[in-house]
Amino acid sequence: MKRLKIVLWILLFPTALLAADISPVVTSITITDNRVQESIVRKKLAFKIGDALDDAKLAQSRANLFSLGLFKTLDIQQNPDGHGGVAVTVKAKDGWFILPWVMAGSRGGERYTGAMLMEQNYFSHAEKLMYFGMYQDSISFDSFAAMFPDFGVSASFDRRNYTEHRYANSSYNSSVLVGRELDKLQDFGAISDSYNRNTGATKVTFNLPLSRDVRASAGINANTAQYSPITGSAPINEGSSNALQLGFACGRSDGGRDFSGSFARIFGMGMADLQENFKPLPCAKSEWGFQANVEGSSKDAGSDNCYAKESIVLSRETKYCGYSRLLLSARFGAGSDAPFSQLFATNRSCGMLGVYAREFRGDTFALVSANYRYPLARNRTGTLNADFFGEAAALTWQSSGFGKQGAGCNITWQFWRFPLPIGIGYTYCLDDQNWQTSFAIGGMF
Repeated sequence: MKRLKIVLWILLFPTALLAADISPVVTSITITDNRVQESIVRKKLAFKIGDALDDAKLAQSRANLFSLGLFKTLDIQQNPDGHGGVAVTVKAKDGWFILPWVMAGSRGGERYTGAMLMEQNYFSHAEKLMYFGMYQDSISFDSFAAMFPDFGVSASFDRRNYTEHRYANSSYNSSVLVGRELDKLQDFGAISDSYNRNTGATKVTFNLPLSRDVRASAGINANTAQYSPITGSAPINEGSSNALQLGFACGRSDGGRDFSGSFARIFGMGMADLQENFKPLPCAKSEWGFQANVEGSSKDAGSDNCYAKESIVLSRETKYCGYSRLLLSARFGAGSDAPFSQLFATNRSCGMLGVYAREFRGDTFALVSANYRYPLARNRTGTLNADFFGEAAALTWQSSGFGKQGAGCNITWQFWRFPLPIGIGYTYCLDDQNWQTSFAIGGMF
């Protein structure tokens, strides 16, 4: 009998150890302190009633809730329910705001002004409503956006009416320098053609997250263009170009700055993870990103010009233990029968990081860039970052090839609780062999 007990103990001992390590089962979930609808909080939790609760699910739940940018404080408590399970209480204190804002800056020596009106969570749906307008000389840009946890819609209106110049080397003065006098533009090279450009672009885009890492988009782009020669010749392909756009993205997001989320921090929203920003990262972490976009225009859509464009973006971001970051990116685009107003260009619209005096345009495009960010200072007030970048782009147009290469550095200070980025940037263009300086207060380079 004694031997039998020993054998049974040996057989049952590993099972007892496994049972001791089994995570407790969630028997109830209570949401408190929240203004946002409770269903939105529950949807962000990585567990539900009946699931085993472990540290990985808790960490993922916290990260999902932080991503909403709503909470002033966040605490996920676990309490034994007396029956072997665990009762979870999520204390998520959020808020709301409505705020107007103005901004100003300079790119390449040309001043711009801007205005914004933002709202977040006033209607308790974790929504972000925003208007943004930027104005520079004869350029105006207005955009509207409504973003929710499960979908988003945006619309933009871009109007440009200015004199554009074509250089003898087949480049064009960039939109950054449209307000400069002709004699100053000639410092960058000989000008062969000048014409008045009057263009308009209206875009409406719907965004739909398919999962945590996969996103889809669809939209309509309506464009008009007119050109009047002043000296030399003007581009052809005038008229309308109305296109349908479809997009797909997965992995890291490359969607740009979240202005409304930055301003929410004035009111303490999105600050629940402030302490997380001071904890050293356990190890370097890399994340890949992929985006694909197709766009097509036809006569059936009322277009004077029919064309097709495709583009893809590949990126890899590595975050190091000390909060430095290396972002590598490659972009490729190709078009067929694209009118002049829809050509790819070596500027911000195609993902270039620098500010350049001249740009090239073409129907095929390729870009590789590297951006390294190093935190010079990081404290409870904010962070001072130095961004070093280098990039090279190549285009083809009518059997000719063109290239744009540049490098530079941006120094920016960003408050944690106040979205007033203050910065200065320098870009050196290798092919033009000149420097361009950018400066911004509360805006962007």
